[in-house]
Amino acid sequence: MGKKQQSKKKSKKQRTKKTKTNQKQAGSTPKKPTQVQAGNALVDKALVDIITPSYGSPSLLMGTISSVLLHPTDIPWHWWIIDDNTPEDKNRALLLDIYREATKDPRIDVLLNTKNLGFAAANNAAVQEGKAPYIFMLNSDIRVTDTWLQPMIEEMETNFRAGVVGAKLIFFPEVHIPFRDGREPRPAGRVQHAGVAFNILRQPFHIHIGWKHDNPRLDKRKSIQAVTGAALLTRRALWDKTGGLDLVYTQGNFEDIEYCLRVKDMGFEIIYRPDAVIYHYAGGSGNSQTAMRNAQIFLMRCGEVITPDEHRIY
Repeated sequence: MGKKQQSKKKSKKQRTKKTKTNQKQAGSTPKKPTQVQAGNALVDKALVDIITPSYGSPSLLMGTISSVLLHPTDIPWHWWIIDDNTPEDKNRALLLDIYREATKDPRIDVLLNTKNLGFAAANNAAVQEGKAPYIFMLNSDIRVTDTWLQPMIEEMETNFRAGVVGAKLIFFPEVHIPFRDGREPRPAGRVQHAGVAFNILRQPFHIHIGWKHDNPRLDKRKSIQAVTGAALLTRRALWDKTGGLDLVYTQGNFEDIEYCLRVKDMGFEIIYRPDAVIYHYAGGSGNSQTAMRNAQIFLMRCGEVITPDEHRIY
């Protein structure tokens, strides 16, 4: 356990803005803020706590917020956006403007870290703010559709063995980066995620990436070993029991996969729901500099419980 989180004291006028500040050492367990801002009644009524870490990329975040608000659902949710100490040179001022506008909706709260804690710690800190029985990890480079949440909640409510549910993610249709470009390719309108598979070396990868999104082979609900944390629904009871995302993975990568494996090892199912459709820019909300190190950690920690399954899924 590290140092406890410290919350900045605010004036009465500042508290009305619903923006809170968290501070803790990386690797520690975050402490809940002493105050829950306006909208507390809605926090109590939420069925789902949406958790979105934010670091730079204001245009992508603004698109995510707009798309969620433009696609209403009957499912009551509360949204916790946690800024992981975005620096000034990554458009912090613009992000703060976006946060102030977003929190005009009483269902949205923003947390401001005073230190960059990384993807896992930021998610864990935001989860502790909510009370809803379901937790929905949602990246900040997302655009939802009319069927973004209902199928996943339906799975949880009707299948009590479901511990994690994931969606079909599609690359943005208007952003096309060809394979010869030299950057990470993004084939516009093609599948980005339809579940995670493991090869013979027990390495995880996005199955069916680059396929046409309407391929009938991708439209089957299936029980698999893992889904991406870019859009991952889970039960709060399981999150609490497992301790959430493990902080050994720095700056994102693989902590979501390990979480799925831990839930599966407890006897619960990991379900892919193709009728839950979400667009994903992919790579616009995180830091992949430590991906190789995290991959080594992941294989050493989880290799023995992984079953190579790419042959079965394909």
